[in-house]
Amino acid sequence: MNILATCLVLLSATTVYEATFDQGNEAYQRGDYAQAVHAYEQLIASGVEDPVVFYNLATARYRLGDLGHAVLNYERALYLQPRFAAARDNLNRVLRDTERSLPRPPTTGLVTGLLGSENFAARSLLWISAVFWFLFWAVCLLRLWKTWPYLWLAASVLLILALVNLAAAYERSRPSPIVVTVVEYAPVRFGTNVSEQVRFELYEGDRVLMDGRQGDWIRIQTADGERGWAQQAHLIEVGPPYRLGTEDAHEDTTP
Repeated sequence: MNILATCLVLLSATTVYEATFDQGNEAYQRGDYAQAVHAYEQLIASGVEDPVVFYNLATARYRLGDLGHAVLNYERALYLQPRFAAARDNLNRVLRDTERSLPRPPTTGLVTGLLGSENFAARSLLWISAVFWFLFWAVCLLRLWKTWPYLWLAASVLLILALVNLAAAYERSRPSPIVVTVVEYAPVRFGTNVSEQVRFELYEGDRVLMDGRQGDWIRIQTADGERGWAQQAHLIEVGPPYRLGTEDAHEDTTP
């Protein structure tokens, strides 16, 4: 009975997902982009982590003129599926519409960079690691029966590849440190107070690195090394977790 109940719950969840996803697609097709956004965000709020949902949400946001959330959700689609060519192409188009198309800070981990696996998702790297791990043990067993030269060398190489890919999978699975500006203008200050002097400005769609947090403020760094403090409500992490809106945002337009 427990197994049957679990299957029914999974079937129900799948049906609800498909129905909501279809509602979003239908709303988008008839030009009701706000309703499409609502449907896609319902899925994300329920825990769905599908690059296609984030891609569709980004496209609907762009149609509404919301460049910040469009950039944010294309980035999320690429975080989950680095080889998502359509998401990358659309992201580049949206960036051309932003105020200055600020370069994205690099986030590649040490192992991932050495391995050249930036275009692989964490799950793919984990599977690659598992394959090398299986081959390692297969060669070890073969060594018990055969005395072919270089078998131990082959086993050592396979073990190293398995461990390196496992480390890369771990790096890729960690939350992205990139945050995206989702308000028209976000001042970056020398300290964590609105009375602090503005050091520089961020504009909607700008992507920066988050390297610290203090209360409602986050410390950010641009691709060229500029650093400062910005209000958390003005920027959203690529994630996970996947924060959706800026209902808590309050404009700080003090120059």
